[in-house]
Amino acid sequence: MAEIIKLDNFLPENYYQGIYNTINNRDPFPWFLYKDVVAKPIIEPKGKRDKDFMFVHMFFQEGTYHSQLYTDIVLPVWNKICEYEKHDCTILRAKLNGYVNHYKHVEHDWHVDLDTEIPYKTALYYINTNNGRTEFDDGERGHIKIPSVANTIVLAPGDMPHRSVTQTDITMRQTLNIVYRVGM
Repeated sequence: MAEIIKLDNFLPENYYQGIYNTINNRDPFPWFLYKDVVAKPIIEPKGKRDKDFMFVHMFFQEGTYHSQLYTDIVLPVWNKICEYEKHDCTILRAKLNGYVNHYKHVEHDWHVDLDTEIPYKTALYYINTNNGRTEFDDGERGHIKIPSVANTIVLAPGDMPHRSVTQTDITMRQTLNIVYRVGM
């Protein structure tokens, strides 16, 4: 299976602080409730889980910009991803995920971000540090656990199942999720 790439201190500190402040020091920040964390789980869960919700701010989806905050939050991360990839990149979706504290670690359903045969990548940029995490199912190597550390990004193949795990130490775990294609 393809490799997961983890890059610490992804953006210069002033860019990271600008993103953090735009999200956390704006009163109020426009969050929207999503009643399901995963739209299409790989394995259908048995019964509805009461802790299976999150807040989202959608920036870009299906060729349409949905937020004026795209330039402040997504663009610095997106430009650095494209620089890292060293190829033309096409953004498919960008959204900010906010996971609330349930006072226990809640493991969400395994999923992939898009249901497509065309290869793509998933980028997860961590806005804040907390004891939540992302887990990837890497087949033979098992589950790879990536801790939520501020200003860290993880680049993974889009067909690699993953899931979020909520935190217990802060109010909201925040991750910027960018789905993109390389070289198309």
